[in-house]
Amino acid sequence: MGAIGFVLLIVCANLANLQLTRTESRLREVTVRMALGAGRWRVVQQLITESLLLSLLGGLGGLLIAAWAVKILSLLVPSAAPLVRPIAVDHAMLVCAIILSVMTGVICGLFPAWLASGIHLSKSLRESASMTSAGSRQRCSQNALVVGEVALAFVLLVGAALMI
Repeated sequence: MGAIGFVLLIVCANLANLQLTRTESRLREVTVRMALGAGRWRVVQQLITESLLLSLLGGLGGLLIAAWAVKILSLLVPSAAPLVRPIAVDHAMLVCAIILSVMTGVICGLFPAWLASGIHLSKSLRESASMTSAGSRQRCSQNALVVGEVALAFVLLVGAALMI
């Protein structure tokens, strides 16, 4: 369970990094929306909704792959194998997967949404025409997420080596 938790944290950091990069590329759109009257809460709500939809689709894909894999793997288990209980995708696993997908979507969407909603309109509109790379705040956030991913992956690898 610990290894699965670390893998989930790595995936969350990776997803947050991807969404931060995507939000950065949409910074001009967010700036125009805010200039036309959209409040910060509305921008945050839109970005979190997109993140939630993405995570729910990913969770649904994972559930479909899990159901398919259980059917195939159950065919590979010999019928006379001792201590083998039937494996199935049950309601408890479905609820857990949905809860984890929602939590992942909200957590991974909050950080990029918070950064995108904290823009200064006049400064951003002035710089949006010539902006081709990430600002220092976005770059620092992306670097922190990458360092966190590498640290979690290292802990996961050390744990796997110790188990072996």
